Amino acid sequence: MKITFIMPSNPLALKTNKDIYVRILDINGAVVNESGLGGVLWFEGREIGYSTRQSVPFENNDQQVDIFFRRDTSYKPGSYTVELYSEGIRIGDGQFDVK
Repeated sequence: MKITFIMPSNPLALKTNKDIYVRILDINGAVVNESGLGGVLWFEGREIGYSTRQSVPFENNDQQVDIFFRRDTSYKPGSYTVELYSEGIRIGDGQFDVK
């Protein structure tokens, strides 16, 4: 799966690597992950699971970011939610459907 989003510029942010955490939630709200890829992160004072993490060089120029997530098993039909986090902040979300 390819997850694409725009990381907007921010005049107060430094050009440095940013860790982007991706949470893919299945139709029951469970975190989708593959062996060895997932983990937990802190958000609003509690630990939440994530599906994958990628370090991205922040260029501060409204850059497009592509994150790839490979899963060996098929997805069950239904609606899935994708959430993006960085530096303890939820920076985006989306949804996709599997028929």
